[in-house]
Amino acid sequence: MTDLSEDWLVRLLQQLYVRASLRASLLNMKTVAAIVLLSCAFVAHGFELEKEWNLWKAEYGKKYDCEEMELSRRSIWAANKMFVDAHNANAKLHGYTVKMNEFADLVRTGAVIMF
Repeated sequence: MTDLSEDWLVRLLQQLYVRASLRASLLNMKTVAAIVLLSCAFVAHGFELEKEWNLWKAEYGKKYDCEEMELSRRSIWAANKMFVDAHNANAKLHGYTVKMNEFADLVRTGAVIMF
C-alpha cells in the first residue's frame, strides 16, 4: 500500500514539474517575443530619428569637422528633440508649443556664448 501511494505521489510531482516547465517555457517564449518586438520598435525608432537628424542637418546646412563632433551634436539634438516632443505633448498645459530650430544641436550655454 505504501508503494502505491508513493508511486502516485511521484507521478503527481512529475506532472507538476512538467506543467511548471511548460509554463516556464511559455513565459520564456513570451519574454523573448516581447524583447524581439521591443527591439524592432527601437530599431524602427532609430531609423526614423536618423532620418529626422539628416533632414534637420540639410535644412540648416549643418556640417561637422569630425565624426566625434557629429555624434556629440546628434546626442544634444536628440535630447532637445525629446524635450520638444514632451513639451508639445502637453502644450495645452503650457499654453504654447516649441519647435526645433538651427540651435537644436547646441546646449543652452553654447547658444548663448555664440551671441
